[in-house]
Parts: sequence; C-alpha cells; structure tokens
Amino acid sequence: MRTDIALICFSFLFSATSLLAEWEAIPESSPSVLTNGATGWGFTVSAKGQNLTLLKYLDGTGTLDLSNVESDTGLKVTTIGESTFSGNSSLVQLIAPDVVATSFSSFLNCKSLTSIVLSPALRSIERSCFSGCSNLKSFSPLNMTNLTVFGMYGFKSCGALNVDMRMPLITSIPGQSFISSGITSQYAPMVTEVGGSAFQTASKLTNVVINSTSTIELGAFLKIGSGANIYWLGKKAPTSIKKNSLSASGNRLCVYVR
Repeated sequence: MRTDIALICFSFLFSATSLLAEWEAIPESSPSVLTNGATGWGFTVSAKGQNLTLLKYLDGTGTLDLSNVESDTGLKVTTIGESTFSGNSSLVQLIAPDVVATSFSSFLNCKSLTSIVLSPALRSIERSCFSGCSNLKSFSPLNMTNLTVFGMYGFKSCGALNVDMRMPLITSIPGQSFISSGITSQYAPMVTEVGGSAFQTASKLTNVVINSTSTIELGAFLKIGSGANIYWLGKKAPTSIKKNSLSASGNRLCVYVR
C-alpha cells in the first residue's frame, strides 16, 4: 500500500514538474526557435545575452502567455520584432510581462486580438505597431512612464480601445497615431508637436493635455469628441495651429492655455 502511494506521489510530482517547464528555447539552432509543446506556440527568435526578440510566428492560437519563458529557459522575451504578428488571425490575447519594445508593424491588422499586457517599463511603440487592431479592447500599461519612442499610425483604427492613456515623456504625437481610434483621453505634457490627423475622428476623445508650445498640424484634432477639452500647459500660445486642425463632432470644443 505504501509503495502504491509512493508511486502515485512520484507520478504526480513528475507531472507537475513537466507542466512547469513548457517553453523550450534553442538559440544555437538555425534558425533559433522558441516553442511551447503544451500550447503549440512557436517562433523563430534572436538572442542578445539573456534577452529574446520574437521574429516570426510559426504556430499557435488563442492566448499567448510568455510569463514562464524566463523560469523555463533562463531567457526572457523583451522585444516583439518587425511584422511578427502582422495580419495574424490566430492571436487573441497576449501576456508578455517582460516586453519593453515593439517594432514596425508588430501587430498590424491583428483583427482577432482583444487584449495585450506588456511590461510596465515599455519604452517603444514603433510605426504602425497596433494599427488596424480593430477589436483590441484592453491594453496594458496605460500609464507609460518609460515610453520615449512612439511612431506614426501607432493605434490607428483601434476603435474598440476606449481607454485613458498617459505618455508623460514623449515629445511628439506623430501623424494619424490615433486616427479613428477609441481613445478617451491623452496626457502628454512634454509634447511639442501633434502631427497631421493625429486624433482625427477619434470621436470618444474628451480630454488632451499637451505643451502650449506645440505645433498643431493639419487635421490634428478634426472631428474629435463632442465637448472635448484640450489643455495646453504653459504661458504661451501654441507655436502654430494649421487650418482645420481643431473641431469637435458636436457643438463644443474647449481649449485652455495655462
């Protein structure tokens, strides 16, 4: 009887141990790969020291959870490479707590993607990164205190993303960054340039904080939320406000300089 109990316990411990080590990284192979046998996810990767960059999607569907990569392999995924998931219809949720950088078109037109969790230390969102993610509803972090790189078309056409964002370190909001997005507010007090059509037709946008020395390009705030408030921090008026750069979809748009 005791022998049977011992065997059962050993079997249970073996199974539990096996479940803990699902990710396998083979950085010395050609191409380098990162796979998860339990969930079926697979990628080609590049390694720099202990940090991995996802390069190409190979397989997998549903929720991609990268939380255990470091505990399983001693390496951690810190960057999503160029076009890694571009046009992907299999990815629904992403949990990537070590990712601090995204690249050009990393998630372009991922129309099945609904939720993303990245590192609180996120420092870069490159051009077209989340453009066309029309069903993206949840994004973390929303308070991007380390973000210094923010590219054109970053959240273009993310209409389901009804969130308040804070980007306190960026100095520019490039053209069409939030065009036709669902963003509700943006706090970016260091910004000195708002690009053409940056928030155009972002109809749920109600509050924006930027620097009063900003240059406001053509269509930057065209047809934003009715009753929206734009706060320019500082003692001077904006350097330049281009034609058709300010209008609300309703009857009222308030601009404050302080």
